[in-house]
Amino acid sequence: MTRIGVETGICSCGVDVLSRRIGRKTTHQLAFSLTLDSVEVTSLDFVAPDEQVFDYWTDGINALLGNKMLSKETENDLETLLSMDIKLRLLDAEGVDIPQDPPAIPADPPNYDFCYELK
Repeated sequence: MTRIGVETGICSCGVDVLSRRIGRKTTHQLAFSLTLDSVEVTSLDFVAPDEQVFDYWTDGINALLGNKMLSKETENDLETLLSMDIKLRLLDAEGVDIPQDPPAIPADPPNYDFCYELK
């Protein structure tokens, strides 16, 4: 079975060549490689266009591999969820009735023709 690893901050490919090809200046912080234990291909190298995409890619791959997600995006998402949880608990402490069941899904519209023509 082939083992896959994620190496961030390094890229065995020429990052400068890739950055010229896509027309943007990229840094080594946005580069990562998927390392494989196979003989044919030793690594698959990627350069993300920006930090957010880099975080999404590496978090997604790490999640699929069962590894921890340690990016700033993950920290921000966790902070948002914790903040929402605290606010809900405070509402509950104030005596505001928070229903346990979600609201009913509204009926479908009579038609889905949401476009109109401008003349």
